Amino acid sequence: MFNFLKNLLKIEPKKEDIPTEKLNQWFNQKTEPFYSKLNTQLIDVFGSVPEQINEIKTNITNLENASIKDEEKIEPKVKQVVLGNRVNYIRVLSQFIDEVEIPQKIDYETSNNFCSKITEKLDELSKNTGKSFYTVQHLFPNQVEALAKNISNISKSAKSIKAVIEKNKIQKIEALRGLLADMDRARKEFESVSERVGGT
Repeated sequence: MFNFLKNLLKIEPKKEDIPTEKLNQWFNQKTEPFYSKLNTQLIDVFGSVPEQINEIKTNITNLENASIKDEEKIEPKVKQVVLGNRVNYIRVLSQFIDEVEIPQKIDYETSNNFCSKITEKLDELSKNTGKSFYTVQHLFPNQVEALAKNISNISKSAKSIKAVIEKNKIQKIEALRGLLADMDRARKEFESVSERVGGT
Protein backbone atom coordinates (compact mmCIF):
# COMPACT_ATOMS: atom_id res chain seq x y z
CA MET A 1 0.00 0.00 0.00
CA PHE A 2 2.77 2.42 0.92
CA ASN A 3 4.57 1.69 -2.36
CA PHE A 4 1.38 2.43 -4.28
CA LEU A 5 0.87 5.75 -2.47
CA LYS A 6 4.54 6.58 -2.97
CA ASN A 7 4.17 6.13 -6.74
CA LEU A 8 0.85 7.95 -6.77
CA LEU A 9 2.08 10.96 -4.80
CA LYS A 10 5.51 10.98 -6.47
CA ILE A 11 7.07 11.61 -3.08
CA GLU A 12 8.62 9.59 -0.30
CA PRO A 13 5.79 9.15 2.22
CA LYS A 14 6.51 9.70 5.89
CA LYS A 15 6.26 6.57 8.00
CA GLU A 16 3.30 6.81 10.31
CA ASP A 17 2.09 4.57 13.10
CA ILE A 18 -1.65 4.27 12.55
CA PRO A 19 -3.95 2.28 14.82
CA THR A 20 -5.70 -0.45 12.86
CA GLU A 21 -9.15 0.91 13.68
CA LYS A 22 -8.18 4.31 12.19
CA LEU A 23 -6.62 2.96 9.03
CA ASN A 24 -9.73 3.59 6.90
CA GLN A 25 -9.95 7.19 8.08
CA TRP A 26 -6.23 7.74 7.37
CA PHE A 27 -6.58 6.22 3.90
CA ASN A 28 -9.59 8.41 3.10
CA GLN A 29 -7.69 11.54 4.10
CA LYS A 30 -4.69 10.61 1.96
CA THR A 31 -6.73 9.79 -1.14
CA GLU A 32 -9.41 12.53 -0.93
CA PRO A 33 -7.38 15.01 -3.07
CA PHE A 34 -7.32 12.49 -5.92
CA TYR A 35 -11.11 12.20 -5.87
CA SER A 36 -11.47 15.99 -5.83
CA LYS A 37 -9.17 16.30 -8.83
CA LEU A 38 -11.03 13.51 -10.61
CA ASN A 39 -14.44 15.08 -9.98
CA THR A 40 -13.28 18.40 -11.44
CA GLN A 41 -12.04 16.67 -14.58
CA LEU A 42 -15.19 14.55 -14.89
CA ILE A 43 -17.46 17.58 -14.64
CA ASP A 44 -15.47 19.14 -17.48
CA VAL A 45 -15.82 16.03 -19.69
CA PHE A 46 -19.53 15.66 -18.90
CA GLY A 47 -20.10 19.30 -19.88
CA SER A 48 -20.63 18.51 -23.56
CA VAL A 49 -22.94 15.50 -23.08
CA PRO A 50 -26.26 17.40 -22.58
CA GLU A 51 -25.54 19.40 -25.75
CA GLN A 52 -24.84 16.18 -27.64
CA ILE A 53 -28.16 14.73 -26.45
CA ASN A 54 -30.02 17.86 -27.59
CA GLU A 55 -28.32 17.68 -30.98
CA ILE A 56 -29.50 14.11 -31.42
CA LYS A 57 -33.07 15.13 -30.57
CA THR A 58 -32.89 17.97 -33.09
CA ASN A 59 -31.48 15.73 -35.80
CA ILE A 60 -34.11 13.06 -35.11
CA THR A 61 -36.74 15.73 -35.76
CA ASN A 62 -34.89 16.81 -38.90
CA LEU A 63 -34.90 13.23 -40.20
CA GLU A 64 -38.56 12.80 -39.30
CA ASN A 65 -39.55 15.93 -41.23
CA ALA A 66 -37.15 15.52 -44.14
CA SER A 67 -38.58 15.36 -47.65
CA ILE A 68 -37.36 12.92 -50.28
CA LYS A 69 -35.27 14.62 -52.95
CA ASP A 70 -36.63 14.00 -56.45
CA GLU A 71 -39.41 11.92 -54.97
CA GLU A 72 -41.12 11.44 -58.34
CA LYS A 73 -38.05 9.52 -59.55
CA ILE A 74 -38.16 7.02 -56.67
CA GLU A 75 -39.99 3.74 -57.16
CA PRO A 76 -43.01 3.44 -54.83
CA LYS A 77 -41.78 0.12 -53.43
CA VAL A 78 -38.33 1.55 -52.64
CA LYS A 79 -39.90 4.60 -51.03
CA GLN A 80 -42.18 2.43 -48.92
CA VAL A 81 -39.26 0.33 -47.64
CA VAL A 82 -37.12 3.34 -46.82
CA LEU A 83 -39.92 5.21 -45.05
CA GLY A 84 -40.76 2.11 -43.03
CA ASN A 85 -37.15 1.82 -41.94
CA ARG A 86 -37.07 5.53 -41.13
CA VAL A 87 -39.91 5.02 -38.65
CA ASN A 88 -38.04 2.14 -37.02
CA TYR A 89 -34.72 4.02 -36.98
CA ILE A 90 -36.31 7.06 -35.33
CA ARG A 91 -38.12 4.89 -32.80
CA VAL A 92 -34.95 3.09 -31.69
CA LEU A 93 -32.91 6.31 -31.56
CA SER A 94 -35.60 8.05 -29.51
CA GLN A 95 -35.71 5.15 -27.08
CA PHE A 96 -31.93 5.29 -26.74
CA ILE A 97 -32.02 9.00 -25.94
CA ASP A 98 -34.83 8.54 -23.41
CA GLU A 99 -32.72 5.97 -21.57
CA VAL A 100 -29.57 8.11 -21.35
CA GLU A 101 -29.41 9.40 -17.77
CA ILE A 102 -26.81 12.03 -16.99
CA PRO A 103 -25.99 11.79 -13.28
CA GLN A 104 -27.01 14.69 -11.06
CA LYS A 105 -23.92 14.21 -8.93
CA ILE A 106 -20.79 13.56 -10.95
CA ASP A 107 -18.14 11.50 -9.18
CA TYR A 108 -16.21 8.25 -9.62
CA GLU A 109 -19.10 5.92 -8.90
CA THR A 110 -21.79 7.68 -10.96
CA SER A 111 -19.40 8.24 -13.87
CA ASN A 112 -18.30 4.62 -13.86
CA ASN A 113 -21.94 3.49 -13.89
CA PHE A 114 -22.73 5.96 -16.68
CA CYS A 115 -19.90 4.58 -18.84
CA SER A 116 -21.00 0.98 -18.30
CA LYS A 117 -24.65 1.71 -19.11
CA ILE A 118 -24.01 3.99 -22.10
CA THR A 119 -21.57 1.48 -23.62
CA GLU A 120 -24.18 -1.26 -23.25
CA LYS A 121 -26.88 0.98 -24.77
CA LEU A 122 -24.61 1.96 -27.67
CA ASP A 123 -23.97 -1.72 -28.43
CA GLU A 124 -27.72 -2.38 -28.40
CA LEU A 125 -28.32 0.66 -30.61
CA SER A 126 -25.78 -0.56 -33.16
CA LYS A 127 -27.38 -4.01 -33.30
CA ASN A 128 -30.93 -2.67 -33.54
CA THR A 129 -30.31 0.00 -36.19
CA GLY A 130 -27.77 -1.63 -38.54
CA LYS A 131 -30.28 -2.51 -41.27
CA SER A 132 -32.35 0.66 -40.86
CA PHE A 133 -29.25 2.86 -40.90
CA TYR A 134 -28.10 1.68 -44.34
CA THR A 135 -31.62 1.60 -45.78
CA VAL A 136 -32.61 5.09 -44.64
CA GLN A 137 -29.28 6.45 -45.82
CA HIS A 138 -30.30 5.85 -49.45
CA LEU A 139 -32.87 8.65 -49.40
CA PHE A 140 -31.82 10.72 -46.37
CA PRO A 141 -27.98 10.66 -46.41
CA ASN A 142 -27.39 14.06 -44.79
CA GLN A 143 -29.77 13.49 -41.88
CA VAL A 144 -28.45 9.98 -41.21
CA GLU A 145 -24.84 11.17 -41.41
CA ALA A 146 -25.56 13.92 -38.86
CA LEU A 147 -27.08 11.38 -36.46
CA ALA A 148 -24.18 8.98 -36.94
CA LYS A 149 -21.79 11.80 -36.02
CA ASN A 150 -23.88 12.56 -32.91
CA ILE A 151 -23.76 8.93 -31.78
CA SER A 152 -20.01 8.83 -32.41
CA ASN A 153 -19.56 11.92 -30.20
CA ILE A 154 -21.53 10.28 -27.38
CA SER A 155 -19.28 7.22 -27.67
CA LYS A 156 -16.16 9.41 -27.61
CA SER A 157 -17.40 11.19 -24.48
CA ALA A 158 -17.91 7.86 -22.70
CA LYS A 159 -14.38 6.81 -23.66
CA SER A 160 -13.01 10.16 -22.44
CA ILE A 161 -14.75 9.72 -19.09
CA LYS A 162 -13.30 6.23 -18.73
CA ALA A 163 -9.84 7.50 -19.73
CA VAL A 164 -9.97 10.24 -17.07
CA ILE A 165 -10.83 7.65 -14.40
CA GLU A 166 -7.99 5.35 -15.51
CA LYS A 167 -5.49 8.22 -15.73
CA ASN A 168 -6.18 9.17 -12.12
CA LYS A 169 -5.65 5.56 -10.97
CA ILE A 170 -8.88 5.66 -9.01
CA GLN A 171 -9.62 2.01 -9.72
CA LYS A 172 -6.43 1.02 -7.92
CA ILE A 173 -7.38 3.23 -4.99
CA GLU A 174 -10.82 1.59 -4.94
CA ALA A 175 -9.20 -1.86 -4.94
CA LEU A 176 -7.11 -0.88 -1.92
CA ARG A 177 -10.22 0.54 -0.25
CA GLY A 178 -11.87 -2.84 -0.73
CA LEU A 179 -8.90 -4.60 0.88
CA LEU A 180 -9.03 -2.24 3.84
CA ALA A 181 -12.76 -2.92 4.23
CA ASP A 182 -12.05 -6.67 4.25
CA MET A 183 -9.34 -6.16 6.85
CA ASP A 184 -11.68 -4.07 8.97
CA ARG A 185 -14.41 -6.71 8.85
CA ALA A 186 -11.91 -9.42 9.76
CA ARG A 187 -10.62 -7.32 12.68
CA LYS A 188 -14.13 -6.76 14.03
CA GLU A 189 -14.99 -10.45 13.69
CA PHE A 190 -11.79 -11.38 15.49
CA GLU A 191 -12.54 -8.91 18.31
CA SER A 192 -16.09 -10.22 18.58
CA VAL A 193 -14.87 -13.81 18.82
CA SER A 194 -12.21 -12.83 21.34
CA GLU A 195 -14.81 -11.12 23.52
CA ARG A 196 -17.07 -14.19 23.44
CA VAL A 197 -14.20 -16.54 24.25
CA GLY A 198 -12.93 -14.25 26.99
CA GLY A 199 -16.41 -14.01 28.50
CA THR A 200 -16.88 -17.74 28.83
